[in-house]
This record gives sequence, structure tokens and C-alpha cells, in this order.
Amino acid sequence: MISAGAVPRPDRVAVYSLAAYGAMLAEPVRRQAYVDALEASVRPGCVVLEIGTGPGVFALLAARLGARKVYAVEPADSIEVARQLAAVHGLANRIELVQGYSTELELLERVDVIVSDLRGVLPLAFRHLPSIIDARQRLLVPGGELVPRQDTLWACVVEAEKAWDDLTLGWRQECLGLDLDVPLGIVTNTWTKARFAEDQCLVEPRCWATLDYRTIETTDAAADLAWELESPGRAHGLAVWFETTLSAAGGFSNAPGGPELIYGQGFFPFPRPVDLEPGDLLKARIEAKLVADDYVWRWSTSIEGAAGSKARFEQSTFHGTPLSLAKLRKRAASYLPRLDAEGRVLLFILARLERRTPLGEIAGELQESFPERFERRRDALARVAEVAEKYA
Repeated sequence: MISAGAVPRPDRVAVYSLAAYGAMLAEPVRRQAYVDALEASVRPGCVVLEIGTGPGVFALLAARLGARKVYAVEPADSIEVARQLAAVHGLANRIELVQGYSTELELLERVDVIVSDLRGVLPLAFRHLPSIIDARQRLLVPGGELVPRQDTLWACVVEAEKAWDDLTLGWRQECLGLDLDVPLGIVTNTWTKARFAEDQCLVEPRCWATLDYRTIETTDAAADLAWELESPGRAHGLAVWFETTLSAAGGFSNAPGGPELIYGQGFFPFPRPVDLEPGDLLKARIEAKLVADDYVWRWSTSIEGAAGSKARFEQSTFHGTPLSLAKLRKRAASYLPRLDAEGRVLLFILARLERRTPLGEIAGELQESFPERFERRRDALARVAEVAEKYA
């Protein structure tokens, strides 16, 4: 657990560059929607928590709108930019910056508003939902505001030749005279970011899941969808996107045909394109299950035509990552591990960190004990500092 001002290890999140944060701010739809939501939710004298503050822009806006206190939490080093911006704007006395995770945060008071934008292309990303659920239960006053309030996820069948080719073309070409079905099967068990026009949707979108952050208790989502085709087309996969309600002031959507947002849409490819005719029945089940620090996705599809079954696909991101036999053996319960050279170095450093030994002293001992790994003392000190930054 951490209190405001503590610095836990920043090693379990995707780290964005300042250029990436700048691209988010440059997008007018997302930017204005969050400004409107903050204006509708932040009241003079209230207390605000921002999860994933990055360079702290939303925290600055909340303070300027009259928040008495803003707790801005961020595990990555971009929080130092937020610290400088708070000072530049004369708001350092009202913005308390915490480098760490909201799930480890302890506050002396509950907050009135929780603000976050932890989505990837889709809201089911990394440990977004556990963070929101935990913060709502432990840190928000009863009846407090959540920004966003709700995300609704939609899905449809898409004709997406370019997106499918971008993913598969290199493994389908026969110019080398090789059978490349194995890697083709792996890449078609992954989903990717794409952009679709409205006319690429072969069916009417269906609501796949609703994430109401004010009440949600589970991190997983699953639902069955079905469509009867009204027009012919060539299906390359499923598209999934979200529509967010940030506050009473509204929100935005990354739906096909809408403004081109940074999020794009999620493209869940089929193993092969399928030609569809009016009257064909397409059924799909999409599941997302949080495992460790990210989601495993599964999408099952069946397509029935007048003459019988046209296709049946079972796909999962579990099969979309190559795993060597050596790595699989290391995960077996019967595996007898032995530390390699890097493991012995790490153990050596951690043992001395536990005894609160100064880093310079550890570096000297490290170089003496592992001369083949650290010819120069500065290399030993750099390794010790890296381990200390991550674990101490």
C-alpha cells in the first residue's frame, strides 16, 4: 500500500511517450468531451482522483475548475512532467502527485470524483477494470462521480479486405514455394487496431457488452450475437468498438463512420474470408477474460447458408502467441528451476537492497563477485540502480 508521496515500482503498465500524450490532446473530439465532463462533474471545494494522470493535464483542469484537492496517480515517469506543470500554473499546493498504482493508494479522505482514461483501442485492456472497481469501492464517496460513467461495446461483421491483407498477406503468398499455414494460423488468432467506414459493416451493429463503472463488479465480458444477412458481401471478421458516456454532459464514440479518433476499432479476423448471401445466418460469441495483467479474447463464429454450413471458426488470442517448448516446460509444476547468470546477479542485488546497503557499495561488491559480467564499475552501478528503481 502507498500513501500520497510514496514511490512504488513503475513496471506493470504500458508506458506512453510525451508525443503519444500530445496526440491524445490534439484530438478535438476526445479532448472536448473530457473538458465538458470535468466541467459537469467538478464542483468548487470537491476532491478529485485522477487514475493514470500521465503529464497531468486533466488534473490541472480539475484544479482550475475549483477542486480543493486533486490526487493524481501515475506509475510512469511522465508524472515528473505533471509535477513541473503544476508548479508552472501555481497549483502545486492543490495537486498531490503520487507515482504508483491506485490499487495501492491509501488516502485520509474519500474523493468526490474519479477521472480516468485507461482504455486502449477497447476499454477491456490491461487492469483497467480492477483499478476502477477498487477505486470506486475504497476511495469514492457514496454517490460520487465517475468519469467515464459507462462504456458500451458494439460489434458487427465487416468486409475488410485491406485490414485482413495487412494481417495475413505475407503468410499467404506462394512466391517462396513454402507452406506457411502455421504462422498464418497464429496471426489470425490475434486482433488488431483498424479503421472501418460505415459501408464496410455488412450487418446492423449489436450491443456486445455494457460496462457501467458505477456498479460493475466483474472484470470479464461475454455475449452471443446473431445476424441474418440482408445483402450479399464478403466477411473478413468482426469489428468491435465502444461508445462512452463520460458524464451528464455526454461522451463520444469510435464507431465506424464517425470522427476518426485515435482509438480506431478492434478487428477480430476470420481465418479466411467468407462469401455471404441474403438469408445467411451468422452467429458469433465474443469473450474477454482477464488473466494476470491482460485479457485473453475468444471469438467463435458459425455461418449457415441455404445449403448448410459455410464456416465454423474457433479463435482465441491464447493461440495467437508462439510459445516454445522450452518455455512451456518451465511453467510445469514439476519443473526444477536453477538460476541462470542474470538471476544470480538479481538475487545478489536484491539481498543487499533488503539490508539497506548503499547503491555504490552494492556496485563495488557486484563487480568484485561478477567480474566477467561487469568490467567497469559504472556498469555495475547502472545495473544496481536499475534494480533499485524497479523493486526498492
